[in-house]
Amino acid sequence: MTVRTFVWLRIGCNAVPKMMTTTTNKPPSDARALRILAKSVYRELRSTGHSRGDIVGFTNALLELVTSEIKEEPERHS
Repeated sequence: MTVRTFVWLRIGCNAVPKMMTTTTNKPPSDARALRILAKSVYRELRSTGHSRGDIVGFTNALLELVTSEIKEEPERHS
């Protein structure tokens, strides 16, 4: 199984999300783990000075990526 995660790279005063891909034999994450990840990302964005509007923009961009991936490969996501 390939797992894609975001890590935060500090560049100067800003934290920049970077997509990392790893291979693991672990089962897919459960709902609790995803909620913890979301909360961590939210806290990190807020602690680095991003506004709620910035976070909404980030969330929209993430949803657009997921949507475009589903549209490109519908057979994998059924």
